[in-house]
Amino acid sequence: MKPTVIQDGKYYIIFSTSSSRRHNDQQLKRMKQTGERIRNCGPLYFEVQKYLWSLPLMNKGKAMKLAQEISRLIHIHLDRQAIRQKESLICWYCENWIKVRFLIEPIYNFLRIQTPDSKLLNQVLNIESPAPAEDVDNFEFNVFEDDQINVF
Repeated sequence: MKPTVIQDGKYYIIFSTSSSRRHNDQQLKRMKQTGERIRNCGPLYFEVQKYLWSLPLMNKGKAMKLAQEISRLIHIHLDRQAIRQKESLICWYCENWIKVRFLIEPIYNFLRIQTPDSKLLNQVLNIESPAPAEDVDNFEFNVFEDDQINVF
């Protein structure tokens, strides 16, 4: 919409809509999809949002890194809209809440302590990568006897 110019005696009055209020069709479509996702999540959306932001020093960037690490570990797709918008990211957590709820705190604490190393993170979370087919018969088990275990 072009600004409207009206001459009022010696003065010109310019009416214009704010540029922040102008949305193209693509933005309106994304906003509608995000609203629909929030409605589908229901009251869980606000609980997950409250939980995520209650973690120490949490912000959108850290929530995004956390989601990327979780999606990489358990092979859940992190959609493009969740990468772009904070509200959609919270919806992603809600949609996958059953799978990710027990991984959020350990991975977040691990990411806060150091830069992520996938092998070390897998060891911390006790997640084993699938063994290649040729190594299935070559497993070795280390069995400790009672006298070799130190109990403090």
